[in-house]
Amino acid sequence: MKEKPLPRIIAITQATGWVSIFKEDDGSLTRYPVAVWAIVEDELGDTRVVGLSQSMERFIYEDDSSSNFLRWEPA
Repeated sequence: MKEKPLPRIIAITQATGWVSIFKEDDGSLTRYPVAVWAIVEDELGDTRVVGLSQSMERFIYEDDSSSNFLRWEPA
């Protein structure tokens, strides 16, 4: 199975004061600080704004690519 290509980052800026909210299996909410906002372009040329957060495992990832992502909000 061929993996979907990663989006291309067009612009990036710090996201001080924002958190991403995720709903865990037990119904609790987990918050991670948003490290940066990025404008990304997919393989079709469509663009969107995404928040990139650092999890407890120290990985930075696109928040809205996770199935349990709920929203971004001010910290």
